[in-house]
Amino acid sequence: MKKLNTIKALGVRLVLALLLLATIGSLLCACGAKTASTAGSVSISDIAFDETKNSLSKEEMKTLAEFIVSSSETYVAFVAAYRGYDMTEKDFDLTVDRPQLEPSLDAAKNVLKTYDKNGKKLADVDYSELTVADMESVIDVLKTDVERETKRGLFEAIQYWIGVALGAVTKAFGGNYLVGICIFAILFELLLLPLSIKQQKNSIKQASLRPMEMAIRRKYAGRNDQPTQQKITQEIQELYQRENFNPMGGCLPMLLQLPIILILYNIVIDPIRYTLGLSAKFSSALTSYYAAAKAAGGLGGAVAAQQRGTIEILSHIKDEGVEMFEGLKDFLFIENGAECYEWLVEIQSKIPSFSLGRLNFGLTPEFTKFNWLWLIPIITFAVYFASMKISRKFTYQATAANDQQMGCSNNIMDFTMPLMSVYISFIVPATISVYWIFKSLLGTLKQFILSRVMPLPVCTEEDIKAAEKKLKGKKSHAPARTANTSGKKPRSLHHIDDDDELPPPTPKNAKKPEAKAEEPKVEEPKAEETQAEEPETPIEKAPLKDDSDKPTKND
Repeated sequence: MKKLNTIKALGVRLVLALLLLATIGSLLCACGAKTASTAGSVSISDIAFDETKNSLSKEEMKTLAEFIVSSSETYVAFVAAYRGYDMTEKDFDLTVDRPQLEPSLDAAKNVLKTYDKNGKKLADVDYSELTVADMESVIDVLKTDVERETKRGLFEAIQYWIGVALGAVTKAFGGNYLVGICIFAILFELLLLPLSIKQQKNSIKQASLRPMEMAIRRKYAGRNDQPTQQKITQEIQELYQRENFNPMGGCLPMLLQLPIILILYNIVIDPIRYTLGLSAKFSSALTSYYAAAKAAGGLGGAVAAQQRGTIEILSHIKDEGVEMFEGLKDFLFIENGAECYEWLVEIQSKIPSFSLGRLNFGLTPEFTKFNWLWLIPIITFAVYFASMKISRKFTYQATAANDQQMGCSNNIMDFTMPLMSVYISFIVPATISVYWIFKSLLGTLKQFILSRVMPLPVCTEEDIKAAEKKLKGKKSHAPARTANTSGKKPRSLHHIDDDDELPPPTPKNAKKPEAKAEEPKVEEPKAEETQAEEPETPIEKAPLKDDSDKPTKND
């Protein structure tokens, strides 16, 4: 049973850690996964229709447009077909630059047939008679009209002003984005310092209660059944309540860190939207153009470019110039592509630097492409691993029912968490990883300083023994448990709730020993009385003994 509980506890801790990191990773990816390839719901009134040119009805074109826009792959392949290329061909090379050709109806039909695998989504559309005019009508209704600025809600406004502050800090410290986010991380740590102090005070309070907690655990040492464990938990909770201690009181800083990390991630990964102040649609338009295949008129960037935001785009513009985005003018996903390119030229001088030396930290390390950016995941693992080890020495570690179990669990966590951080480092721009590294170092330094200014009390064996005496003295009014004369502790406490307040129920087999113990005390006086009366009895019966001589007269 003990081994099974240990395995379960280790499994639960490991699963929770993996779920937490996986959630953070998925949220980080999801935050940057915004595209401008869709125009939302398609309206029939928006579809350009000419009976002399279009073979499909408005209803059919609406169904076709909704099917195409439902998947970015379908949309890109359909636009590539309009530009004269069939991306459904076997071994189609996506890396080759391809100028625009005449629209290919055969390629468009192959795309629709390939992506409508079950043949149900386009069952009501007879696209066998598809015309170029039909393709143009569908593409035109799906184009996005991008505005430069937009109204922001409360949450967007908060992120925007934080981004503006980050931009100001970056500009004040030389215009390097890495330096700016590191300074920004320091400011946030200072802002959260009161909460960190509160968390340290909470840890001090918990550490001061450890001797009593250990005394409670030792009182039931060797009892591993469920009722006993429940009783231990109950007494520890009662101890916390008497001392006005809330075990969850130190969780607030940790809970606040997650939304702050996500907000900073959004800001750092999308400088165009938050630092430079342009609209979300403009940010998404650039991302769509950068990620779209070259056959569809895009730049053919990385597959995961949509998860990396505009920081990667701006890092390329900073290094290679804005001219690489000149094709944005004719990009078929956007209605006003030429105007978007002009806005990009205007903000070129405001783009911060993402590089240190020859390393561009706006890019993302890749598994398949080895370069110097691979140092970032390696450093992330080393720093995260070391910071967890060091921070554990300066923070309070809650008492475990099984120290061996806790040690094994900590060893697993020490490797699992850093490995997950390495995985995240390979799916986000290196700037995010640098922020993560710097924040870990900063958090370790802060914990070290707090541990010196506000040290945790040390729990010694003398403290535990004093707590045990205090615990026994507190319960001295309780009836003595003398029913069990064997001297052995019971292995189960199914009546444990009555253990400390009421006398334990007397077992049936204990009645006889009690009767034997009481028998001498009750019957001893009776024995003395009979002994005192025996001398008088012979005197009263003396004449009877004299009468026994009568038979001698007859003789």
